[in-house]
Amino acid sequence: EEYWDYIAVTWNTILLICSSVLAFQMRKMHHDLNESTTLAILIYSNFLFVVLRVGTLVFEGNALQNTLQHIQSLIYSLDMIGTIAIYFVPKLVKKDLTKSQRLQKHVHSTFGVGANDSQFGDQNSVRSAFESNESGHHRTEF
Repeated sequence: EEYWDYIAVTWNTILLICSSVLAFQMRKMHHDLNESTTLAILIYSNFLFVVLRVGTLVFEGNALQNTLQHIQSLIYSLDMIGTIAIYFVPKLVKKDLTKSQRLQKHVHSTFGVGANDSQFGDQNSVRSAFESNESGHHRTEF
């Protein structure tokens, strides 16, 4: 039964090697489709957790079994949480940035806010332009 743990770690290592080759081959793809950096970070973090798992296998005979199972469970949990965070958090942040950029473009086209005002340095002028637009006036120039 202890051989299954070694087989699982070996299989995970083989998959990490294959994904490293894939990340290397993907590095020159079009920017929109290129996830080689994210994939490389995922491979690195997963490799660190595989090393930790091997460490728990080495100490299997010397440690209390209950404590070892808690440590292994923590390693698996942190691995999954880290993987999800590395892969999805940048995509969610990028999605929020694109929403913010679309809002800035909308404000620019609606109120004529110039490029220097894109950071909303003069919030009163944007607010007054918005209020005047709601009250029935058409485009307001600054």
